[in-house]
Amino acid sequence: MFLKILIVFIIIVFIMLLVFYTMRRRADKLIETIETRKKVLFDRPVIEQLNTVKKIALSGATKVAFEEERQRWEKIVDVDLPQVEKAIDEMEQDNEMFRFTSIKPAIGQTEQSLAKIEQTMNQISEALALLQESHETVGEALQQADTDLVEARKVMLTQAYTFGDQIDRLEKEEERLRAEITTAETDYYEGDFLAFYHRKDEIEADIAKLNVQIIEIPPLLQQINHELPNEFIQLSRGYNGMKAQGYSLNLIDCDGAIERLTAEINGVKSLLNAGENQEAFSEVERMSNEVNGLYDQLEAEAVARQFVEAEQLETEQQLQAEKAAVDLLYAEAKLVFEKYELDEEMTAKPATMRKQLKAAEQSYERVKLAYGEGTVDHSQIATVIKDLQQTVCDNRDEQLAYSEQLKKIRKDEMAAQAKAQSYLERLKRVDNYIRRCRIPGVPADVNEKIEEAYAAVQTLNTSLEASPINVSEMTGNWRSADNSTTQAEDTAHEMVEDARLVEAIIQYANRYRFKNQEMAMQLQIAESYYDSDYNYKKALEVAAKQLEKVESGAVNKVEAQLKEGNQPY
Repeated sequence: MFLKILIVFIIIVFIMLLVFYTMRRRADKLIETIETRKKVLFDRPVIEQLNTVKKIALSGATKVAFEEERQRWEKIVDVDLPQVEKAIDEMEQDNEMFRFTSIKPAIGQTEQSLAKIEQTMNQISEALALLQESHETVGEALQQADTDLVEARKVMLTQAYTFGDQIDRLEKEEERLRAEITTAETDYYEGDFLAFYHRKDEIEADIAKLNVQIIEIPPLLQQINHELPNEFIQLSRGYNGMKAQGYSLNLIDCDGAIERLTAEINGVKSLLNAGENQEAFSEVERMSNEVNGLYDQLEAEAVARQFVEAEQLETEQQLQAEKAAVDLLYAEAKLVFEKYELDEEMTAKPATMRKQLKAAEQSYERVKLAYGEGTVDHSQIATVIKDLQQTVCDNRDEQLAYSEQLKKIRKDEMAAQAKAQSYLERLKRVDNYIRRCRIPGVPADVNEKIEEAYAAVQTLNTSLEASPINVSEMTGNWRSADNSTTQAEDTAHEMVEDARLVEAIIQYANRYRFKNQEMAMQLQIAESYYDSDYNYKKALEVAAKQLEKVESGAVNKVEAQLKEGNQPY
């Protein structure tokens, strides 16, 4: 019994030792990880960055910024990292003494401290890198700025006459920028370059703007001081010269435009004084376009005058000729109206054409009178002449179309008369055809179709004999007569074909009449339809149906034989 208890005790002790050993090994690994992380942070080349930047002779705000970063680094080295080392030593002692409960929170706190140290070191590295980079950037920027200002000064000295009254403003701007660069260079060589670094883009933009103005101002001044005034003079000469040649030019106020544009040049100069070159360019371009527009108007007047001189007399002659043609067409239409009854629009067409020509002529005469008095320009009367030419052209086309309509009405009347006669002849042939076929009689519906066709032809003839002839009514009657005649012909042919076919089927089926009682009875019914009722279609239906019962395919055979011997009328 004692032995069993001893064995159990030994096993329990062994398990406890194993658990403690495992927990200790785990704590050793965590402590080792923290130790490794601390070593990596400590080995970072921050001190090398500090020494590199320190070699630059710093002063002013730049030195203050460097000192702030150096103090932050010293705090890490003198305070933060020793505290981490102390915490690691305490954790190792707790681990040796198996005080595992205190190790876990200590590890968490130490990791937080290391994370904060790492963040601070990253910030220090970035700040030092910025100081080193800004030192290099400022040096290059100052050198380039100095070169640009030297070049700008050379241009202003050698080409001062091209800048006019703008030279003083440009020189003052160059002097201001030169003072800025000189101050920045002094600070740079003394080790204070952060101030310029933060203003570098602004100063570079000002220098670039100065160089752009140096390039743009001379051609702008050339335009506003010489080119545009010369254009105004040439435009004024051309304008007054045309007036001396007899051009009225009421719609073109060149003198007023030139006076206004001359005043606007001062506004462009104000834009240049304010350094607004782009706006000045836009204004100069607008003024140039306006001058070109005035030239275009004067040129259009010259072209319009040539057009008026070349086309006025001929257009007036065309107008008179067209009026005479409309009068002739009106007389012709009047004769047609006496014989034919037309719709309202067609009846009013000649008067409408007269009114159109009259209105165009009156409009032209008004402008012509004003032109003679010198109150309208050539372009205005040219426009009216073009409109008049278009009206004459359109009227001529309408006359031709209307004349063709009148001719068509006469042709339609003669064609309708000829057609009415041909319809009667066709209906007579239908009557003769029915008589020659020697059928027992004609069904009532066929007779009705033929009578309707005769009546339709008679109606057509009546409308042709009317005075005046109603054209639309005549056209409708013509169409009706044509349809009725065609239907009468088709109906008569169909009736005769049915009669012949049923007669042939009955003759063929007689061979079965005495042998087949049902055949005999159905043939008798078909014969009754054929001889008494003249219902050939019904007779065909009864006979064909019975014959197919007795002999399949016999109807097709009979029909084929009948077609071979059939002779059209």
